[in-house]
Amino acid sequence: MATQSARVTGLDRVIALLEQLPRRVQRVMLKEIEIGATEIMNLAKKDAPADLRQLSNSISKKQIPKGFEIVAQSIHAPYQEFGTKTKAQIPAGLEQVAAQFKGPSGSTGDPIKALEAWVKRKGTTGRYSTKTRRRLGSKTSKEKEDRQAAFLIWRKIKKYGIKPHPYFFKQVPKVEPKLVKRIADIIQQII
Repeated sequence: MATQSARVTGLDRVIALLEQLPRRVQRVMLKEIEIGATEIMNLAKKDAPADLRQLSNSISKKQIPKGFEIVAQSIHAPYQEFGTKTKAQIPAGLEQVAAQFKGPSGSTGDPIKALEAWVKRKGTTGRYSTKTRRRLGSKTSKEKEDRQAAFLIWRKIKKYGIKPHPYFFKQVPKVEPKLVKRIADIIQQII
């Protein structure tokens, strides 16, 4: 399963300083880092593509020895973040992270079936009555239209890829300055 993660551990100097401080102060600093990690996690969940909430529900945080790690455990996570094929856009500094996810996703599902369900949920095909606001036609014709649309979408994705929908790593620069300021304020109070 493809997962991506970001670690919120603070600055190296802060970590070194943290180890020299009393346990009580270490707990306060770790609590501030946890607040920053929670903020990043919540912003990522809010910005994640929301079709079935599968991606946003897979985002979580866990404690590691000197900080916290925010993880997106959906198989689609890195492909939504960076895009695929000709439409891939990898931000500077994240090349190594993106390189881990090059190649086939290893998905065992049928992409056309998944796209067919998406087309049906979105109601992108068919004719609709303006009076009743319902889709017209027989059940078999509706299924055929949905299947055709799903195949065409799949063919385009297969050839050109999907556009990126950054939701994960863009949160770190938003939260990091506030986190550093809160930690600096705590250090100022100690000194």
